[in-house]
Amino acid sequence: MGGGPGKPLIGQFIFAALAIIAPALCVPLLRQTHYFWVEMNLTLQGLVLLFTAAVFCHACLSVSFPNALRLFVFSVLVSYAAESMGIHWGLFGSAYSYDPALLPRLPGGVPCFILLIWFDLAYMALGFVRSLSIGPKGALSLGHLLVKSALCGSYIMGSDLVLDPLGTSSGMWVWSEPGRYFGTPLSNFAVWFLVGAVMCGSYLLTEKPAPGNRRDSRYECPFIITAVRLFVPCLPICLVQAEG
Repeated sequence: MGGGPGKPLIGQFIFAALAIIAPALCVPLLRQTHYFWVEMNLTLQGLVLLFTAAVFCHACLSVSFPNALRLFVFSVLVSYAAESMGIHWGLFGSAYSYDPALLPRLPGGVPCFILLIWFDLAYMALGFVRSLSIGPKGALSLGHLLVKSALCGSYIMGSDLVLDPLGTSSGMWVWSEPGRYFGTPLSNFAVWFLVGAVMCGSYLLTEKPAPGNRRDSRYECPFIITAVRLFVPCLPICLVQAEG
């Protein structure tokens, strides 16, 4: 079953449209000087859902639907386990809690959108590693698997250097024992590295070859969207600090 030449173009158009609409939902955030998540929860959920839909569509085009679904399942399961242990047992360096207004949430106090963000980051990390052309195609040796998993973990940890201060500053979550990095415990980033490595490594271990040659410029899109997604939400925090 092969799609015509227009199929990738239509898919990329849908991806681009969703990816553009998602940051546009940040406009209400730019007008806030204080964050009241009761009022802004719906905007946040729409932003994450649309962006995740764009990422999932991109993954289906690039690595096939079964692989995209496999990565989604691994990301949700691993991140849910890690977040649950972080909330209750301080896995990330200190116990923490999310703002009660961030709904819906799963048993254990984990908001659903947090798991979607983990999936977004995992896919973009894998795209970054894939672009480096490390190791042979097909089955990975243990060494190459460990290297790729470590690189994915590093990418995800690097993203958290922005995401965690953003969430802490906006009151999205509160640490029971604030750390030295903009209120975030330093050990948090080591755990992000490990969780990201396990999440992506599990996927790489079970990834099936995608039909046809899908190794093309579509892999570059997530890096542009990463920059937009990390930069735009940071603007409200800058405005709050400037006015304070």
